[in-house]
Amino acid sequence: MKYLIAILLFSLSCAAAPLTVKVGAYDFPPYLKTEKGNKPSGLTTEIIKELNKTQSKYKFELYQTTPTNRYTDFNSGKYDLIFFESKKWGWAKNDQIEFTKKILLDGEVFVAKKKNEAGQDIFKNKKEKRIAAFTGYHYAFAKFNSDPKFLRDNFKITLTESHMDNLKLVLDSKVDMAIVTYSYLMNYLQQYPAMEKELMISYNFDQRYILQFGISKKSKLKKQEFARLINKALRSKRVKQILREHNLE
Repeated sequence: MKYLIAILLFSLSCAAAPLTVKVGAYDFPPYLKTEKGNKPSGLTTEIIKELNKTQSKYKFELYQTTPTNRYTDFNSGKYDLIFFESKKWGWAKNDQIEFTKKILLDGEVFVAKKKNEAGQDIFKNKKEKRIAAFTGYHYAFAKFNSDPKFLRDNFKITLTESHMDNLKLVLDSKVDMAIVTYSYLMNYLQQYPAMEKELMISYNFDQRYILQFGISKKSKLKKQEFARLINKALRSKRVKQILREHNLE
């Protein structure tokens, strides 16, 4: 009898165990910030918390990848979902990923020192200018080719892993311009308002993009079920607050 009860309890505990769903994310502030010495933070981590708070069938966990490794990590099954991604960024030929409807609109702009003789003309003739960019990101001016060798062969480019570092290169006159995520730049200027007098933003975007959620076709969590869960999470007070704080409504 005790043996049967033990089996029953074990079966019930297994049935109640949530299914783990890995959320792939890389440094893409304000969506995910991975600063040294600090835990990853940003809109992605807040949504993961909200998803786990509002249901118990699935346990969502962050899987940290990099801009360059996100494809091999996805193809090898290391994560099931990727948040705030564009189909244009290397996913067009991948038939194992599905994307949800539009979530947010964002983009990339160029930034230069305000005190320069060229004014907005500094953003022209990009092959002749020194540009700071983020390693692994896809840019329209480079025809969405993120390969470092291609970028260095065709542009006078400095690749880093930090928007902040790239803006510092501009301020120190080590490059002519940096290309920065628009939502990040707005947050940066909100945090450091004095920089508005130092930095000039290009009138034109390098690109505007629709951000979506990508889900593996092999995931235990199916697209329709995830759509229901994520819609509920996005309507929560906490996530709406984060969106407002980052000018992402």
